[in-house]
Amino acid sequence: MASLHQSREHINTYLDPVCLSKIYNFAYRLSGNEKTAEILTEQAYFHDRSAQNDQVILLQLVWQDWLNWQKNLNFDQVKEVKEVKKVKKFNEINDAQEALLCLPSEWRSAVILRDLLTYSYGEIAFVLHKSEKEVGHLISSGRLRMREILVEHQIVVG
Repeated sequence: MASLHQSREHINTYLDPVCLSKIYNFAYRLSGNEKTAEILTEQAYFHDRSAQNDQVILLQLVWQDWLNWQKNLNFDQVKEVKEVKKVKKFNEINDAQEALLCLPSEWRSAVILRDLLTYSYGEIAFVLHKSEKEVGHLISSGRLRMREILVEHQIVVG
């Protein structure tokens, strides 16, 4: 574990803290787990050191690693995750994050990148390997489903 901590310290010495924060925020909102977000963020920075402060490329690397991680889950793990989501109770502090985690990954990532991190449709299209029109559909579908989820759980939506 010391080597992981040392590598994190080494990486943090020459990275733009705003860039690092955005990449970590995307990874956390996508996964809903701090440890997974740390791993995804570190992997993105280690993939291509020449892109260490290019947010869009780093976001794309996080997205690709997230997709690869999902593919490697076995069926039982996926079933467990879905069952947990069904019975999970929302709390007032994490309502939006819990609603995000109920969305399919593509919808979730598009909503995070647009509404939380304020990236353009073109940048999101690059990250997700989609057209801008497809990105618009993903964002619209994600927003609509999030609203439905929040209403189902009787959370005030403005």
